[in-house]
Amino acid sequence: MANDLSTQDVDVVHRATNLGQSMVGTFLSRQNAELRAKIIAASHIAIVLNRNDELRDPYEDDPVCAEKVRDAQRAAGTEVKAEGMGRCHLIWERQAEILWKTYQIRWYSPAKMNPWISFD
Repeated sequence: MANDLSTQDVDVVHRATNLGQSMVGTFLSRQNAELRAKIIAASHIAIVLNRNDELRDPYEDDPVCAEKVRDAQRAAGTEVKAEGMGRCHLIWERQAEILWKTYQIRWYSPAKMNPWISFD
């Protein structure tokens, strides 16, 4: 269990996702520190912006980085030729690679930010 996980962290993710608090605590404690921090930050953003869909990597809401994230998504979508089920995962993987190699931005996909949701 992560030593730096507070009840406030669990509560904000619970409020943003509507997942049970014990589930949130267990889930957060299993994540690496970087992903855990992003999920907590994304939960704060979701509450402030009154979002009720999936959590987004905070870079997507950062005015300095948002366009880079969108550009990488477009580039990845062009590069990935696969079609059908699972294509989004290939695009997100390539998008993360582009963001890291080009801008040293460690971006997490919707699937990593919301592992309780099935994406295809």
